[in-house]
Amino acid sequence: MKVIFWIAYVITVAEFTASPINVLRGSEMHLKRFAEVKFPLRLARISAGIELVAVAAIIAGLWAPIARLVGGIVLAASFALLTIWAVRAKRAAGDILGLGLFIASALIVALY
Repeated sequence: MKVIFWIAYVITVAEFTASPINVLRGSEMHLKRFAEVKFPLRLARISAGIELVAVAAIIAGLWAPIARLVGGIVLAASFALLTIWAVRAKRAAGDILGLGLFIASALIVALY
């Protein structure tokens, strides 16, 4: 189980660091995907800021497990919101499954 935790941990920290940074710096690819599903760009930027704080909590969670729990739940919730928009916009199954993978990874990190 520890191996699964560390795989999920690396995936979670990498994805939830790279994605919000790209959104906040105005990556055309990321902003285009939000526009395609009609996700409000202001909400995307706010969510990106929250995700970065949650990633910091996950990293701090190596020493304070409650921080990891809160950070992981926040990350899963933020991508659950994106998943709802993706499903409503009838995005490809691969996109939705990708979001599901990141949600699962965040929850594994939070709950292990």
